[in-house]
Amino acid sequence: MKFAQTILAVTLAALFFASSTDAACTCANSTAGKHCGQSPLMNGCRTDYIYQCNGVRGSTAHSYGPCTKGCVLSGISKDYCRV
Repeated sequence: MKFAQTILAVTLAALFFASSTDAACTCANSTAGKHCGQSPLMNGCRTDYIYQCNGVRGSTAHSYGPCTKGCVLSGISKDYCRV
């Protein structure tokens, strides 16, 4: 019984962490660089997070994390976190 409870706990933890990632955040264009999540060049990303696109349309974006003071849309591939 203890083994089954351990497996259930591990499975639930894995589902929680998988659902809290930006797996749906993708690059909507073929421009490599840094983009704010709210940029029209991104799909399904979090607002005020900064992401890196690799230049392949539809690829998963790499998240650098939240911009605590907001993310500034500064032109293609030049977005940045406000300091």
